[in-house]
Amino acid sequence: MLNRHKNIFFITIISLFFWLPISNIFAATVVKIGVANMHVVPSDNSSLASQAIYGSPVKILDSKGSWYSVNTDDNYQGWIKKSDLTEYQTPPNATLAKVTNLFAFVYSRPTTMDILPLITLPNGAMLTVIKTTDDHWVQVQLVNGTLGWIQEGDLTINPEPMTMQKMLAYSHNFVGLPYLWGGTSTFGFDCSGFVQFLFRNLGIVLPRDSHLTVNSPLLYEVSRKALQPGDILFFGFDNKISHEGLYLGNNLMINATAYNSPIVQLSNINDPHWKAMYITARRLIADLESLPKFQGNIEPLSDAMKQKMLNTTWREGCPVALEQLSAVNVSYVGFDDKTHTGTLIINNKVAQEVLDIFEELYAIRFPIEKIHPIEDYNGSDDASMDANNTSAFNCRAMTDFKNQYSIHSYGYAIDINPLINPYVNGDNVEPTAGAKNVDRSSYHKGKINGRSQIVQIFAKHRWVWGGTWPQIKDYQHFEKVLK
Repeated sequence: MLNRHKNIFFITIISLFFWLPISNIFAATVVKIGVANMHVVPSDNSSLASQAIYGSPVKILDSKGSWYSVNTDDNYQGWIKKSDLTEYQTPPNATLAKVTNLFAFVYSRPTTMDILPLITLPNGAMLTVIKTTDDHWVQVQLVNGTLGWIQEGDLTINPEPMTMQKMLAYSHNFVGLPYLWGGTSTFGFDCSGFVQFLFRNLGIVLPRDSHLTVNSPLLYEVSRKALQPGDILFFGFDNKISHEGLYLGNNLMINATAYNSPIVQLSNINDPHWKAMYITARRLIADLESLPKFQGNIEPLSDAMKQKMLNTTWREGCPVALEQLSAVNVSYVGFDDKTHTGTLIINNKVAQEVLDIFEELYAIRFPIEKIHPIEDYNGSDDASMDANNTSAFNCRAMTDFKNQYSIHSYGYAIDINPLINPYVNGDNVEPTAGAKNVDRSSYHKGKINGRSQIVQIFAKHRWVWGGTWPQIKDYQHFEKVLK
């Protein structure tokens, strides 16, 4: 079997590099002003959803009057004024430069005397270099086609991603910049916009919102006692994440916050305010070799397993024969962040893709508390769910339709972390102890929501997540689409 976990991670990281704009390869729609506001609805009076800085490529989704609905490189959507965008293609073999000061002015001539700047650019803006001079000026081409001049000290030509250590030191340069809800630039940051900005300097694009960042497949959970510089800290109330910051070590974090003063600031995480709000932490997956190699295989059901299944999870009249089922043995990352091995009983027809799916889940360190055949719970779905056990085959009726076989009876379904991801049909929640986990916006290790990478991985193999069903919500449930 192919061991693909290193390749999965490598492709994910490369696809998120932001050092070369898309327009270097294709003509693209890009932002032509310093920072473009992205609104929730097409109105200047609506809330700020996010921002896109100069030169950033956007995908146009819709048009209304003088506004475009766009999607940015971090898969964020909002409404931008049409006048803030233009079409641009970087000239072939162009030299690129990145603004590395807090702000930079571009002038019509190589002088700061007696003229106003053509444009003010934020840190991170990318420019096409035309030529450099001996007196420390650089001629650049703006995305609207205009030629301008910028001082060499404002730029890094041919930039490369920073190391984590360099980024942490660099982060101090932004202390004192203003807090701005929805802000993603040195013109003003909010908490997630600031952390996302810092990680762009590593060549990595994280999700835009804190409750999405915490579920990023590029990050894995670490305990508070194991914190190290570079970890992302998440805060909130009632287990709902509403704030994030970057840990610097020695109980200090840097964060954009309105607490005390609305600026980017250094905060002590033992301050009673932050200590009361602390929820969890995440670390960048930097070296997958620190995980043991994924181990997995597919085996016919042993005689001992068949005997164990008789009259518990399988009986005469079930829609599949025992010979149509396989034992899929997989590595998984437990809630203790260690590697474990579990077994799923699955229909022979989908055994290989289940093995592939769980290899991918292992690569992104998706946490699963335990994986045992439901026979270990005497065939009791209730007992298995109460134990937060991940399982597959069980010849039983559907939960709320007792005259129909569940798709688990065919070996085409898997329930993952069921206590954390309960079944919900009106007031009926199963397992009943999972009622406290019905809210998908609150955080819990192993929780699945619509943005979770696990949903995307299963969907790639044409498995449907029960959390997408219109009325009944089965957040633990994935089933194979057979048509």
